[in-house]
Amino acid sequence: MDKNLIIGFATGMYANIESMKNFCISIRKYYDGKLVLITDTNDEEFVKYLKSYNVIVLKTNKLISVEDLMIERWSIPIKVIEGFPEVENVILSDTRDLVYQANPFDYLVGDEIELTTENKTIEECQHWNARWIRTMYDEEVYELVKDQKIICGGYMCGKRDGIIKLCKIIVDESKRYPKTIVGQPPIFIDQSAMNVFYRQKKLPSTTLHPTGGPFVATIGSNMGPTKLDNEGYLVTDEGVRPAVVHQYDRHPHLVEAFNKRLRSE
Repeated sequence: MDKNLIIGFATGMYANIESMKNFCISIRKYYDGKLVLITDTNDEEFVKYLKSYNVIVLKTNKLISVEDLMIERWSIPIKVIEGFPEVENVILSDTRDLVYQANPFDYLVGDEIELTTENKTIEECQHWNARWIRTMYDEEVYELVKDQKIICGGYMCGKRDGIIKLCKIIVDESKRYPKTIVGQPPIFIDQSAMNVFYRQKKLPSTTLHPTGGPFVATIGSNMGPTKLDNEGYLVTDEGVRPAVVHQYDRHPHLVEAFNKRLRSE
């Protein structure tokens, strides 16, 4: 019985074949288990494409805005996980900016929650993470977390009960803030809440996987390894291929290389 489950979103401007192609191709090279993608589109060709990769497609009954996604990507997975009582391990995965280079479940250590870090501390990311936390909380909270490596909100793993608990914690925290007005900067930032709660020890037992290790390389604005081996896979300075490459779309040479490799295999 398949005890693993990956959940992702394909909504809004990214609910199209081109945006999801590298994700679908790469994950199915290494993992043939349960894969659920939530979408808000009625594009039959797109849904047909996802199903060709044995994706379980769940369609929402409304369009999900960028602002709504900050909450929906935590509330909807609770219901999805509860619909698979046999599942033991869950990954909440970004999609359009992420490719797989190995089976991610081979890298889980069995903790309730397993999170991945970025390359900088919160203090080193003043334009985004530091500003978000100062907006949501106060200077005392910021001082508590500023030296912590940024915990990425785009890739979360763990045991089913741990992930459900994490999702409920974030959803409950979102209720303390007014709903974001479309076109206005959001007040509630899910990643900020998770970073603060980790430092405040309000999460279940949690393991942090550092970026650039054998599991996940998050290489967006905070950078990280961007070198390719002679087969077109991203590698660390030590020559290790991370199982997951996140935010690769910030680097044109990686987009070109992954497109070439994945779409010709």
